[in-house]
Parts: sequence; C-alpha cells; structure tokens
Amino acid sequence: MKCERARYLISRSLDGDISVREMIDVERHLAECSHCSVVAHDLARIVGELSSVSEETAPEGLAFAVQSRIAHQSVGAPAYRMPVRRGLQSTLCGAVALIVLLIVGGGYVRVRTHWAPVSGEEVARTVDGATAQVLALAAADPLEDITIVNALHCAEPQKAKPLNE
Repeated sequence: MKCERARYLISRSLDGDISVREMIDVERHLAECSHCSVVAHDLARIVGELSSVSEETAPEGLAFAVQSRIAHQSVGAPAYRMPVRRGLQSTLCGAVALIVLLIVGGGYVRVRTHWAPVSGEEVARTVDGATAQVLALAAADPLEDITIVNALHCAEPQKAKPLNE
C-alpha cells in the first residue's frame, strides 16, 4: 500500500468509516512504515484533544463572510489539476532521439567503413522499421499511445523518399 492511500484510510478510520479489510491493510502498512505510524499517532492525538473541546457558537454572519471570501478567491482556479507525467514523455522523446541517432550514425559508419553509398530504399526501410517498433510500444500500452505519436510528431509513419530522385 502506498503512503498516500494509507494516510487517506487513517483519516477515514478516525471517523469510523472504514471496512475491516481496509483496517487490516492500514495496520499492516503502519507496521512497516514509521512515517505513516507517526502520522496515525498524531492524528489520533489531535482527534482525542478536539473531542474534549467545548462547542462554541460562531458569531452571526461569520459563515457567510467566510463563504463569500472563498468564492472570490477561488474564481478561475481549477479545483483539481491532473498530475503531469513528464517522466514518461521525456523517456519517449529520448528513445525516439536514440533511434534516430542510431539510424543516422549507423548509416555514417557504414559509408565511412565501406565507402559505399546507402540506398534511399534501405534508409526508408530502416526508418519504417524503427517507426513500427515505436508504434508497437504504443500498442503495448494503449494509454500512452497518444504521447508516443506526439513524440514522433506525426500520426502515421511517413516513407522516406529515395536519395536518387
């Protein structure tokens, strides 16, 4: 169990809104994670102290004043932002750059070693093969295929034209 999930369940357990299975999972996590154990202990202590505080009546109009202030401050701000997955996008861009570098570098080494020009058709086959491999990676994880296609800067692989034309 991740710490974020454990802290959420710890809070719910203090409200008495947790299943037996979830409680067992939380207890197992607390036995392994000292940080979450400290959080659970502190929250339990705070809830205990708050239960002994006497209830006071708020001054008239306070609730309206607080609500109107919150409404003015939160206009235009999104309630929740989706986390950005920059790590995967950077990895994909790096992978595409590496493939291009290997293709170009391999062609250069071949020309320098054999002094024979590389045909345009061979370059086209190599580029098509590399593009197909990257798109196969996208098919392996359908949630990320849009990122991979964006990294390639094209929706479909384009055939390279032979150099002699």
